[in-house]
Amino acid sequence: MTFGPIGKELLNKLQSKGIVGLAYWGQRFKQMSANKPLRKPEDVKGLKMRVQPSAVLQAQMRTLGAIPEVMDFSAAYQALKSGAVDGTENPASNFYSQQMQDVQKHLSVTHHGYVGYAVIVNRKFWEGLAGRYPRQSDRRPSGRDHFRERHRRRGQCRCAGCDRAQRQDAGDQACAAGAHRMEEALVAVHREMGEQDRQAPHRVDLQGDRV
Repeated sequence: MTFGPIGKELLNKLQSKGIVGLAYWGQRFKQMSANKPLRKPEDVKGLKMRVQPSAVLQAQMRTLGAIPEVMDFSAAYQALKSGAVDGTENPASNFYSQQMQDVQKHLSVTHHGYVGYAVIVNRKFWEGLAGRYPRQSDRRPSGRDHFRERHRRRGQCRCAGCDRAQRQDAGDQACAAGAHRMEEALVAVHREMGEQDRQAPHRVDLQGDRV
């Protein structure tokens, strides 16, 4: 979506605020971890899952039957280690940077949410570069075409009725069908939250842990 007209439109809306949107940097899709395999929505039921402060993320976990536990990212590792929470969700890079594999046995590739950031710059500063560096300042960061092409070439899952890229559960080969069900279970949450945003356009819900 960020590479298409919707992403461009969102960046263009920053112009009136004196900001130029240059590009989107993606931290990739989010995964779920726990001390047991999470292969289908029912596996998450009853687990205490750490989430960042976000009404959307709390609603997602409740939809799956989990218990959302809101806490800062910096406290997540210790909470997982002590057993205060059973699992969490984040892009794989955040799991790795915080060494969460030391306190979680399983990572399920659910791709249930996306974390991305907008690259922005002050408009007056950006326009001031045009006179000094006309070629460079007009050249904005390009999209990660190689990333999209790599995923386009990935093999398809062989399960009946499954036409998405094959996914792996950490440590086990797992059919993508379970991840599909995770995504489908959360569609209603996104629709409901989208309707709330349309009714209250001033509301902003920032997502994405930073490291």
